[in-house]
Amino acid sequence: IKIRGDFFMNVMEHLRKKNPLIHCITNYVTACDVANAVLAVGGSPIMADAPEESSEVTGMADALVINLGMLNSGKREAMFRSCKKAGELGLPIVLDPVGVGISAFRRETAAELLKAFPFAAIRGNLSEISYLCGLPAAGHQLLHPQSQSRRQGLQQRHIRIAESRFP
Repeated sequence: IKIRGDFFMNVMEHLRKKNPLIHCITNYVTACDVANAVLAVGGSPIMADAPEESSEVTGMADALVINLGMLNSGKREAMFRSCKKAGELGLPIVLDPVGVGISAFRRETAAELLKAFPFAAIRGNLSEISYLCGLPAAGHQLLHPQSQSRRQGLQQRHIRIAESRFP
């Protein structure tokens, strides 16, 4: 699918006018990058991963982003509480299944989240998305020799793929 540049400009203009509050439950490695990315597109980030406040914060937000990186029991509970609140309010939820295939804890958490909540988008690399679709993991390289067959398998499951290539 080709998307024209003016589409993105219109989206950016809308975001800057609305200045949505985005509740991010992310990992500490990328928290600053996530906050800066939200700011760059016109949103306002709020980071809150304590279960005691997560659903309250989500209740004030316009969207929720959850990231499975550096997952622990407390963050997991916060994710479920926030996703439940977002669902009650009809807020979009974005899942970033960081390293989903690396441990049983992440695999089980992702499976339970996907079963319980409707995600507006799932943002991941080819390996993470392949794993969620039941395809063999692609490793760390997006341009793995078998990437084309994986892409076709994802497209057959109605998964839309957007990727960036850097020189």
